[in-house]
Amino acid sequence: MKRIVADLHIHTNFSPCASEEMVPGAIVQTALERGLGVIAICDHNTTANSNRVREAASGGLVVLQGMEITTCEEVHVLGLFGDDAQASAVGSAVSESLSEALGARNPGEKEGVFHKGGSKPKLFSSATTLSIEESVGIIRNNGGLAVAAHIDRPSFSVLGQLGFIPEGVKFDAVEITGSYSCCEELFSLGLPVIASSDSHSLWDIGRMCTVFELYAPTWKEIVLAMKGRGGRRCWVA
Repeated sequence: MKRIVADLHIHTNFSPCASEEMVPGAIVQTALERGLGVIAICDHNTTANSNRVREAASGGLVVLQGMEITTCEEVHVLGLFGDDAQASAVGSAVSESLSEALGARNPGEKEGVFHKGGSKPKLFSSATTLSIEESVGIIRNNGGLAVAAHIDRPSFSVLGQLGFIPEGVKFDAVEITGSYSCCEELFSLGLPVIASSDSHSLWDIGRMCTVFELYAPTWKEIVLAMKGRGGRRCWVA
Protein backbone atom coordinates (compact mmCIF):
# COMPACT_ATOMS: atom_id res chain seq x y z
CA MET A 1 0.00 0.00 0.00
CA LYS A 2 1.07 3.56 -0.72
CA ARG A 3 0.06 6.77 0.98
CA ILE A 4 -0.75 9.52 -1.50
CA VAL A 5 -1.61 13.09 -0.54
CA ALA A 6 -4.35 14.63 -2.68
CA ASP A 7 -6.02 18.01 -3.11
CA LEU A 8 -9.21 17.30 -5.03
CA HIS A 9 -10.59 20.82 -5.46
CA ILE A 10 -8.40 23.28 -7.35
CA HIS A 11 -9.55 26.07 -9.68
CA THR A 12 -7.72 27.39 -12.73
CA ASN A 13 -8.01 30.86 -14.23
CA PHE A 14 -10.99 29.51 -16.19
CA SER A 15 -13.01 30.10 -13.02
CA PRO A 16 -14.01 33.78 -13.03
CA CYS A 17 -13.25 34.10 -9.29
CA ALA A 18 -9.76 32.57 -9.54
CA SER A 19 -6.48 34.44 -9.75
CA GLU A 20 -4.90 34.92 -13.17
CA GLU A 21 -1.80 33.12 -11.82
CA MET A 22 -3.74 29.84 -11.76
CA VAL A 23 -2.41 28.60 -15.08
CA PRO A 24 -1.61 24.90 -15.73
CA GLY A 25 2.18 25.02 -15.36
CA ALA A 26 2.11 27.05 -12.16
CA ILE A 27 -0.54 24.81 -10.60
CA VAL A 28 1.47 21.66 -11.36
CA GLN A 29 4.75 23.12 -10.07
CA THR A 30 3.14 24.33 -6.85
CA ALA A 31 1.37 21.00 -6.26
CA LEU A 32 4.63 19.07 -6.67
CA GLU A 33 6.51 21.47 -4.39
CA ARG A 34 3.91 20.83 -1.70
CA GLY A 35 4.18 17.07 -1.90
CA LEU A 36 0.89 16.34 -3.62
CA GLY A 37 0.55 13.16 -5.67
CA VAL A 38 -2.99 13.72 -6.98
CA ILE A 39 -5.00 16.84 -7.73
CA ALA A 40 -8.41 17.43 -9.27
CA ILE A 41 -9.26 20.48 -11.37
CA CYS A 42 -12.75 21.66 -10.45
CA ASP A 43 -13.58 24.89 -12.25
CA HIS A 44 -17.04 26.37 -12.02
CA ASN A 45 -19.45 24.60 -14.38
CA THR A 46 -16.76 23.47 -16.83
CA THR A 47 -14.02 20.89 -17.39
CA ALA A 48 -12.50 22.89 -20.25
CA ASN A 49 -9.08 23.52 -18.68
CA SER A 50 -8.43 20.24 -16.86
CA ASN A 51 -6.75 18.50 -19.79
CA ARG A 52 -4.30 21.40 -20.12
CA VAL A 53 -3.26 20.89 -16.51
CA ARG A 54 -2.87 17.16 -17.12
CA GLU A 55 -0.67 17.88 -20.15
CA ALA A 56 1.46 20.25 -18.07
CA ALA A 57 1.94 17.51 -15.47
CA SER A 58 3.50 15.17 -18.07
CA GLY A 59 2.86 12.15 -15.86
CA GLY A 60 4.69 13.57 -12.86
CA LEU A 61 1.43 14.30 -11.08
CA VAL A 62 -1.94 12.57 -11.36
CA VAL A 63 -4.52 15.12 -12.54
CA LEU A 64 -8.20 14.20 -12.34
CA GLN A 65 -10.86 16.02 -14.28
CA GLY A 66 -13.55 17.57 -12.14
CA MET A 67 -16.15 20.31 -12.04
CA GLU A 68 -17.88 22.45 -9.43
CA ILE A 69 -21.52 22.66 -10.47
CA THR A 70 -23.69 25.49 -9.17
CA THR A 71 -27.21 24.10 -8.82
CA CYS A 72 -30.42 26.12 -9.15
CA GLU A 73 -30.55 26.18 -5.32
CA GLU A 74 -27.11 27.92 -5.34
CA VAL A 75 -25.49 24.80 -3.90
CA HIS A 76 -22.04 23.75 -5.10
CA VAL A 77 -21.60 20.09 -6.03
CA LEU A 78 -18.26 18.59 -7.05
CA GLY A 79 -18.07 16.03 -9.81
CA LEU A 80 -14.86 13.97 -10.03
CA PHE A 81 -14.26 11.89 -13.16
CA GLY A 82 -12.09 8.98 -14.20
CA ASP A 83 -11.82 9.66 -17.93
CA ASP A 84 -12.56 12.12 -20.72
CA ALA A 85 -15.86 10.46 -21.66
CA GLN A 86 -17.31 10.92 -18.18
CA ALA A 87 -16.15 14.53 -17.96
CA SER A 88 -17.36 15.37 -21.46
CA ALA A 89 -20.83 13.92 -20.90
CA VAL A 90 -21.36 15.83 -17.67
CA GLY A 91 -19.79 18.98 -19.13
CA SER A 92 -22.22 18.93 -22.04
CA ALA A 93 -25.22 18.53 -19.74
CA VAL A 94 -24.07 21.40 -17.54
CA SER A 95 -23.35 23.65 -20.52
CA GLU A 96 -26.88 23.12 -21.81
CA SER A 97 -28.24 24.27 -18.45
CA LEU A 98 -26.28 27.53 -18.26
CA SER A 99 -27.50 31.01 -19.11
CA GLU A 100 -26.52 32.52 -22.44
CA ALA A 101 -23.97 35.31 -22.29
CA LEU A 102 -25.31 38.70 -23.30
CA GLY A 103 -23.26 40.30 -26.04
CA ALA A 104 -19.82 39.44 -27.34
CA ARG A 105 -16.81 38.89 -25.13
CA ASN A 106 -15.02 42.14 -24.39
CA PRO A 107 -11.32 42.57 -25.21
CA GLY A 108 -9.21 41.45 -22.27
CA GLU A 109 -12.07 39.63 -20.57
CA LYS A 110 -11.13 36.46 -18.70
CA GLU A 111 -11.06 33.44 -20.98
CA GLY A 112 -12.98 31.32 -18.51
CA VAL A 113 -16.04 33.55 -18.35
CA PHE A 114 -17.62 31.97 -21.42
CA HIS A 115 -18.12 28.43 -22.62
CA LYS A 116 -16.51 27.97 -26.01
CA GLY A 117 -18.09 25.99 -28.79
CA GLY A 118 -21.67 25.83 -29.94
CA SER A 119 -23.64 28.63 -31.51
CA LYS A 120 -24.09 30.70 -28.36
CA PRO A 121 -21.61 31.38 -25.53
CA LYS A 122 -22.63 30.42 -21.98
CA LEU A 123 -21.61 31.99 -18.70
CA PHE A 124 -19.43 29.81 -16.46
CA SER A 125 -20.25 31.95 -13.45
CA SER A 126 -24.04 31.65 -13.53
CA ALA A 127 -26.07 29.05 -11.68
CA THR A 128 -27.35 26.16 -13.75
CA THR A 129 -31.01 25.17 -14.04
CA LEU A 130 -30.11 21.78 -12.55
CA SER A 131 -31.34 20.84 -9.10
CA ILE A 132 -29.08 19.19 -6.54
CA GLU A 133 -30.71 15.84 -7.24
CA GLU A 134 -30.31 16.29 -11.01
CA SER A 135 -26.66 17.38 -10.68
CA VAL A 136 -25.73 14.43 -8.46
CA GLY A 137 -27.66 12.08 -10.74
CA ILE A 138 -25.88 13.29 -13.90
CA ILE A 139 -22.47 12.87 -12.23
CA ARG A 140 -23.16 9.38 -10.86
CA ASN A 141 -25.01 8.14 -13.95
CA ASN A 142 -21.91 8.94 -16.00
CA GLY A 143 -19.55 7.07 -13.65
CA GLY A 144 -18.27 10.04 -11.65
CA LEU A 145 -18.14 10.68 -7.91
CA ALA A 146 -20.51 13.31 -6.51
CA VAL A 147 -19.17 15.27 -3.54
CA ALA A 148 -21.01 17.81 -1.37
CA ALA A 149 -18.63 20.75 -1.75
CA HIS A 150 -17.26 22.69 1.27
CA ILE A 151 -20.07 21.38 3.46
CA ASP A 152 -18.53 23.22 6.43
CA ARG A 153 -19.27 26.65 4.94
CA PRO A 154 -22.39 28.77 5.55
CA SER A 155 -22.76 29.71 1.89
CA PHE A 156 -22.96 27.67 -1.33
CA SER A 157 -22.96 24.38 0.58
CA VAL A 158 -25.87 21.99 0.83
CA LEU A 159 -26.11 22.42 4.61
CA GLY A 160 -25.55 26.18 4.43
CA GLN A 161 -28.20 26.74 1.77
CA LEU A 162 -30.78 24.13 2.77
CA GLY A 163 -29.83 22.98 6.26
CA PHE A 164 -30.07 19.31 5.26
CA ILE A 165 -29.26 16.84 2.50
CA PRO A 166 -32.49 16.24 0.56
CA GLU A 167 -33.91 12.75 0.62
CA GLY A 168 -32.99 10.94 -2.58
CA VAL A 169 -29.68 12.81 -3.07
CA LYS A 170 -26.92 10.20 -2.93
CA PHE A 171 -23.54 11.88 -2.45
CA ASP A 172 -20.41 9.72 -2.57
CA ALA A 173 -18.55 11.93 -0.09
CA VAL A 174 -18.64 15.28 1.67
CA GLU A 175 -15.84 17.84 1.55
CA ILE A 176 -14.48 20.26 4.13
CA THR A 177 -12.26 23.17 3.16
CA GLY A 178 -11.91 25.35 6.24
CA SER A 179 -11.88 23.51 9.57
CA TYR A 180 -11.42 20.00 10.90
CA SER A 181 -13.59 20.69 13.95
CA CYS A 182 -16.78 19.49 12.27
CA CYS A 183 -15.36 16.16 11.05
CA GLU A 184 -16.81 14.03 13.83
CA GLU A 185 -20.28 15.50 13.27
CA LEU A 186 -20.04 14.88 9.53
CA PHE A 187 -19.07 11.24 10.03
CA SER A 188 -22.61 10.75 11.36
CA LEU A 189 -23.85 11.24 7.80
CA GLY A 190 -22.33 7.86 6.95
CA LEU A 191 -20.28 9.26 4.06
CA PRO A 192 -16.51 9.58 3.52
CA VAL A 193 -15.16 12.97 4.56
CA ILE A 194 -12.42 14.49 2.41
CA ALA A 195 -10.50 17.74 2.82
CA SER A 196 -9.54 20.00 -0.07
CA SER A 197 -8.19 23.50 -0.48
CA ASP A 198 -10.76 24.90 -2.95
CA SER A 199 -7.79 26.97 -4.02
CA HIS A 200 -8.33 30.02 -6.20
CA SER A 201 -4.69 31.16 -5.85
CA LEU A 202 -1.34 29.38 -5.80
CA TRP A 203 -0.59 29.96 -2.11
CA ASP A 204 -3.74 28.04 -1.17
CA ILE A 205 -2.92 24.79 -3.02
CA GLY A 206 -2.50 21.92 -0.57
CA ARG A 207 -3.69 23.99 2.42
CA MET A 208 -6.11 21.17 3.23
CA CYS A 209 -5.63 17.67 1.86
CA THR A 210 -6.81 14.08 1.90
CA VAL A 211 -4.49 11.11 2.40
CA PHE A 212 -5.30 8.02 0.37
CA GLU A 213 -3.90 4.62 1.28
CA LEU A 214 -4.02 2.51 -1.87
CA TYR A 215 -1.96 0.40 -4.23
CA ALA A 216 -1.48 3.04 -6.93
CA PRO A 217 -2.65 6.62 -7.55
CA THR A 218 -5.29 5.65 -10.12
CA TRP A 219 -8.95 6.54 -10.49
CA LYS A 220 -10.13 3.01 -9.70
CA GLU A 221 -7.99 2.87 -6.57
CA ILE A 222 -9.23 6.28 -5.40
CA VAL A 223 -12.84 5.15 -5.82
CA LEU A 224 -12.13 1.98 -3.81
CA ALA A 225 -10.38 4.02 -1.11
CA MET A 226 -13.36 6.37 -0.85
CA LYS A 227 -15.56 3.30 -0.33
CA GLY A 228 -13.09 1.71 2.10
CA ARG A 229 -12.76 -1.50 0.14
CA GLY A 230 -9.96 -4.05 0.06
CA GLY A 231 -8.00 -2.38 2.85
CA ARG A 232 -7.87 0.91 0.97
CA ARG A 233 -8.96 4.00 2.85
CA CYS A 234 -8.76 7.76 3.03
CA TRP A 235 -8.72 10.38 5.76
CA VAL A 236 -8.35 14.13 6.11
CA ALA A 237 -4.86 15.46 6.69
